Amino acid sequence: MKISTSVISKLSQITFLLIVILLICIISINRDNKLLGISLENNVTKNCDSSIIYQNNSTIINTTNIISGIKGFGGETHLEIIINSEGKIEDVKPLKNSESPRFFKSLKDNGLFSGWKGLTPDEALTKDVDAISGATISSKAVIKTFNSAMEYVIGNKIVKSSTLKEYFTLKNILAILTIIIAVIVPVFAKNRIFRYIQLAINIIVLGIYCGTLLSLSMIVNFISNGFDNIDILIPLILIIVAFIFPLFGKKQYYCSWICPYGSSQEIINSISPFKIKISHRVNAFLKTIQKILWCIIMTMLCFGLYFNIMDYEAPSIFILSQTSIVVVIIGFAFLILSLFVKRPYCKYICPTGYLLKFAEKDKYNSKAKKQEY
Repeated sequence: MKISTSVISKLSQITFLLIVILLICIISINRDNKLLGISLENNVTKNCDSSIIYQNNSTIINTTNIISGIKGFGGETHLEIIINSEGKIEDVKPLKNSESPRFFKSLKDNGLFSGWKGLTPDEALTKDVDAISGATISSKAVIKTFNSAMEYVIGNKIVKSSTLKEYFTLKNILAILTIIIAVIVPVFAKNRIFRYIQLAINIIVLGIYCGTLLSLSMIVNFISNGFDNIDILIPLILIIVAFIFPLFGKKQYYCSWICPYGSSQEIINSISPFKIKISHRVNAFLKTIQKILWCIIMTMLCFGLYFNIMDYEAPSIFILSQTSIVVVIIGFAFLILSLFVKRPYCKYICPTGYLLKFAEKDKYNSKAKKQEY
């Protein structure tokens, strides 16, 4: 029985999507030693009464007796984590350790500890904070100690996960509504004006107000930590739109209709009188560079090398509280370049965008088009 070309095409897409899922799983295991919330190493020891103290409606967690085996340059980097009566992190302090006081001062000055404040343990686990801490072994140990403590807190129900009522804050509701509108608008309104209105909403709501966007780091966090509570709803929606919609003919949907950074580039280019036309040869060359760059990045990550490279994506400019100055410079540089070229970062650099493009690749149709040509 002859298989139809549409079935072959769809199988081709599914194959590339599975390859991408496998790559992300490998990166998650290499970086966090866990998959879908299941730890592949034993960093948590039995609970000790002195490790969890309840005081003035707050929960004080000392990681000394519940976390072991995570070391920086000077040894283990234990923390004291205070969670208030609302189940949100109130403070994070370093405990006595062999690291230099200057090291912890630099983490504090860069906003590592304050970046966790006000979050629930679930939210803290999904938040990307690597970019502000640098790439040192000790800073990674601090982050890993904190994440392991949050997993312990959640797993032992020391602090409950967010309820539906707690999760649906104004910020989260607006983010979800914006994504839903971005899914619906293109179906019923193909007018250019409606498109620019949607792009502007993406920038204001998803970018500036919510800091909600898809990135390599967020995708890896999602696969690493699993999806067993309400706090992963927005990342789950974004991942479904980005990876599942293309199977139904909606290719590059996240990049085209939702990404706040892509939206910013397109709007800037639309109002600029200084546009430059890129020749086919230069365009092809730049796209080849993007492909090579993406292959290098994915190879490094799959072999467990320099995970912090995921934290230098330009769209992270919208999350200023946890973004390094390098990311700010890169982000603004490409926004300025957008005056002359439409979506330059999206077209020629973005590793997340290329990951999505690879995941929806249709090798069968690509071959067919080449043969027709």
